[in-house]
Amino acid sequence: MRDAIVQARWADVLIASLADAGVRHLVVCSGSRSTPLVLAATRLGRLQLHDVLDERAAAFFALGIVRVTGRPAALVCTSGTALAHFLPAALEAAHSYLPLVIVSADRPRGLQARGSNQTIDQLGLLSSAARLTVDTGEAAEDEASLRGLAHTVQRAVAASLAPTPGPVHLNVPLYKPLEPPADYAPALGPRGPRFVAGEVRATEEALDEAAGAIASTERGLIVAGPAAIGNRNSRRAVEALIDVSGFPAILEATSQLAYTGRAVPGQVLSAETVLDAAAATGEDLPELIVQLGATPTSGALERILARGGIERIAVHPYGYFDEGNHSTTVIQSEVPLFAEAVTQRLARRGPSAFAERWVRAGRRAHALAKEVSEASFSEAAVVRAVSSHLREGELFVVGNSLPVRLLEYFAPPVVADVAVLSQRGVSGIDGLVSGAAGACKASGRRTTLLLGDQSLRHDFGALVLCRNLPLRVVVVNNGGGRIFELLPVGAERFERERTRHIVMEERGSLSESVRALGFAAECVSSLEALEAALTRSEGCDGPVFIEAQVPAHGARQALSALRARFVGGRRWSD
Repeated sequence: MRDAIVQARWADVLIASLADAGVRHLVVCSGSRSTPLVLAATRLGRLQLHDVLDERAAAFFALGIVRVTGRPAALVCTSGTALAHFLPAALEAAHSYLPLVIVSADRPRGLQARGSNQTIDQLGLLSSAARLTVDTGEAAEDEASLRGLAHTVQRAVAASLAPTPGPVHLNVPLYKPLEPPADYAPALGPRGPRFVAGEVRATEEALDEAAGAIASTERGLIVAGPAAIGNRNSRRAVEALIDVSGFPAILEATSQLAYTGRAVPGQVLSAETVLDAAAATGEDLPELIVQLGATPTSGALERILARGGIERIAVHPYGYFDEGNHSTTVIQSEVPLFAEAVTQRLARRGPSAFAERWVRAGRRAHALAKEVSEASFSEAAVVRAVSSHLREGELFVVGNSLPVRLLEYFAPPVVADVAVLSQRGVSGIDGLVSGAAGACKASGRRTTLLLGDQSLRHDFGALVLCRNLPLRVVVVNNGGGRIFELLPVGAERFERERTRHIVMEERGSLSESVRALGFAAECVSSLEALEAALTRSEGCDGPVFIEAQVPAHGARQALSALRARFVGGRRWSD
């Protein structure tokens, strides 16, 4: 009985220390060995608990919470293979620089490597992703051990935030009995230190060099790639840099800088159309690219850089962004701090002739994109319609593969002021529904998730997490992974092999399966029907599912038509 009391207090200190360190949400997965931790969380009442049965879904649910709050969230699982299901989300957190605190219950050391039930070596399981892995050791009752536990937990949460944000792993050996006696009363335990993370700033020398490069270049281009929701705070600073430098700007949907509810001066519309043309023709190329944030989704940008002779300054607070080995300078800095400091070093000049050509080309590309999207019901029409129906203050969760790419071609010129969430860390399609549900639940904000049919099938079970949430799910059903028709493997001579083994074509409606879960679901096959469904969904407080069935090869045909009409036998920049 004494051991049960000691372990209960150990669990209390661990959970209280998570709360002391700033954690507010705990995602709980079902299991026996984690019982002391779950009971401690319910006793103390300082964390909001979210119950998710499937561990992979739970981890992405927690990641959605982190994305929308900007704060560490924790999740807890039992021993054995449960922890392994956290790995995909842990990898996404590592490459997106998101603070995720993973707590795994484990068997005591005396049961390891002895054939004990549900017992594996858990300590190295997340080593490829975790910023820090710590085994807390078994429960002890002396004050020094309890104080050490409090400081260990605080250290782990701090490591999830700085110097490089990402996932951390706390492994907690727990012994039986797992529950405390009925008369157990929690007592205050020791507390860890308060941790304060600092800002990431570039050196004065690096800022001087960047400003000098911008000032001496007329043919420059600012590109903003995927960023966390906090990058919305960079809008004023980046727009000032665009204005003062005179450079045109490509602001990807995932950058938090494009969807502001207003036109952004200097922004190149339908940017991927323009980049495609520049990459294909080699005409009117920039001499300098200033890349703000993570690696852009754009494939054309790398093809432009591969032509050689173009400088790239890559700016990001963490990591090392040099895809294709084309960067000339990599600067570690928070984007708004960099933009503000460089702007202060520059004398304002009006838009260059180069900038005017690129902005004018963007307007023409957008006009053509609108015509192409309205010519037939395809993925292009769905992307444009959904982004047109967003409302200020919503969350917009964008799926990988086609949706996130097609936004850069077909989105309207002005989209409501929304926060855009995406999984561009390792760009997987797993956990998109789970992540959207977590973000929606933690924020309480109306959320729209746009994803493909393969992405939905990959995370279909997570739809149960959407019950009672103001979440609108729009799935583009084109019968498989049609992104592969746009990649090199899409060569016509591999049509049969590609369709069977890579696209994995699968026709048929998803709506009936969704209705079986108790959700309202609509299946539409025309732009008019989609517009009507989107309009009806705007007044709903609960979950809404809209399936847009489009032709199998619609995206490929729409992009081919847009590219052909944009170039059209003329200089694209004329």
